[in-house]
Amino acid sequence: MLVSIVALAAPTVALASTEALVVATEEPAGSTTAGPQFEEGSVPAEIAPPAASADEEQPWTTRFLAPTLLAIGVITLVGSVLYYGVRLRSRFEVID
Repeated sequence: MLVSIVALAAPTVALASTEALVVATEEPAGSTTAGPQFEEGSVPAEIAPPAASADEEQPWTTRFLAPTLLAIGVITLVGSVLYYGVRLRSRFEVID
Protein backbone atom coordinates (compact mmCIF):
# COMPACT_ATOMS: atom_id res chain seq x y z
CA MET A 1 0.00 0.00 0.00
CA LEU A 2 2.75 2.43 0.99
CA VAL A 3 4.78 1.57 -2.09
CA SER A 4 1.86 2.33 -4.40
CA ILE A 5 1.25 5.67 -2.68
CA VAL A 6 4.90 6.65 -3.09
CA ALA A 7 4.93 5.45 -6.70
CA LEU A 8 1.85 7.53 -7.55
CA ALA A 9 2.77 10.61 -5.51
CA ALA A 10 6.31 11.09 -6.86
CA PRO A 11 5.32 11.95 -10.46
CA THR A 12 2.52 14.19 -9.22
CA VAL A 13 4.91 16.23 -7.10
CA ALA A 14 7.38 16.47 -9.97
CA LEU A 15 4.71 17.72 -12.36
CA ALA A 16 3.37 20.23 -9.84
CA SER A 17 6.73 21.99 -9.52
CA THR A 18 7.31 22.60 -13.27
CA GLU A 19 6.50 26.31 -12.96
CA ALA A 20 9.89 27.10 -11.43
CA LEU A 21 11.75 24.70 -13.71
CA VAL A 22 13.72 26.26 -16.59
CA VAL A 23 13.73 23.77 -19.42
CA ALA A 24 15.79 25.53 -22.10
CA THR A 25 17.29 28.91 -22.81
CA GLU A 26 18.18 30.54 -26.10
CA GLU A 27 21.58 32.08 -26.71
CA PRO A 28 21.73 35.64 -27.93
CA ALA A 29 21.75 35.80 -31.74
CA GLY A 30 24.96 37.83 -32.00
CA SER A 31 27.28 35.58 -30.00
CA THR A 32 28.15 32.71 -32.32
CA THR A 33 31.76 31.68 -31.75
CA ALA A 34 33.07 28.58 -33.45
CA GLY A 35 36.69 28.61 -32.40
CA PRO A 36 39.35 30.55 -30.51
CA GLN A 37 39.30 34.32 -30.98
CA PHE A 38 42.46 36.36 -31.47
CA GLU A 39 43.13 40.01 -31.85
CA GLU A 40 43.37 41.24 -35.43
CA GLY A 41 46.84 40.68 -36.85
CA SER A 42 47.94 38.14 -34.24
CA VAL A 43 48.17 34.46 -35.10
CA PRO A 44 48.84 31.63 -32.66
CA ALA A 45 52.12 29.76 -33.00
CA GLU A 46 50.36 26.43 -33.22
CA ILE A 47 46.75 25.44 -32.72
CA ALA A 48 46.47 22.55 -30.29
CA PRO A 49 44.36 19.61 -31.42
CA PRO A 50 41.19 19.01 -29.43
CA ALA A 51 41.70 16.83 -26.41
CA ALA A 52 40.72 13.25 -27.26
CA SER A 53 38.99 11.36 -24.54
CA ALA A 54 41.30 8.50 -23.63
CA ASP A 55 39.65 5.24 -22.67
CA GLU A 56 40.46 4.71 -19.05
CA GLU A 57 41.51 1.15 -18.37
CA GLN A 58 39.49 -0.48 -15.67
CA PRO A 59 41.42 -1.64 -12.63
CA TRP A 60 42.01 -5.37 -12.36
CA THR A 61 39.54 -5.65 -9.49
CA THR A 62 36.69 -4.43 -11.67
CA ARG A 63 37.57 -6.70 -14.57
CA PHE A 64 38.09 -9.88 -12.57
CA LEU A 65 35.75 -9.52 -9.60
CA ALA A 66 32.51 -10.59 -11.31
CA PRO A 67 33.96 -13.64 -13.12
CA THR A 68 35.78 -14.75 -9.97
CA LEU A 69 32.64 -14.52 -7.84
CA LEU A 70 30.67 -16.36 -10.52
CA ALA A 71 33.25 -19.15 -10.66
CA ILE A 72 33.33 -19.46 -6.87
CA GLY A 73 29.52 -19.64 -6.80
CA VAL A 74 29.38 -22.35 -9.46
CA ILE A 75 32.12 -24.39 -7.78
CA THR A 76 30.33 -24.09 -4.43
CA LEU A 77 27.01 -25.15 -5.94
CA VAL A 78 28.51 -28.17 -7.72
CA GLY A 79 30.46 -29.14 -4.59
CA SER A 80 27.40 -28.98 -2.37
CA VAL A 81 25.32 -31.09 -4.80
CA LEU A 82 28.10 -33.70 -4.98
CA TYR A 83 28.50 -33.72 -1.21
CA TYR A 84 24.74 -34.21 -0.78
CA GLY A 85 24.79 -37.11 -3.24
CA VAL A 86 27.71 -38.81 -1.52
CA ARG A 87 26.16 -38.40 1.93
CA LEU A 88 22.78 -39.69 0.72
CA ARG A 89 24.31 -42.79 -0.89
CA SER A 90 26.34 -43.60 2.20
CA ARG A 91 23.19 -43.82 4.34
CA PHE A 92 21.59 -46.58 2.35
CA GLU A 93 22.83 -50.03 1.47
CA VAL A 94 21.50 -52.26 -1.33
CA ILE A 95 20.80 -55.83 -0.15
CA ASP A 96 20.28 -58.66 -2.67
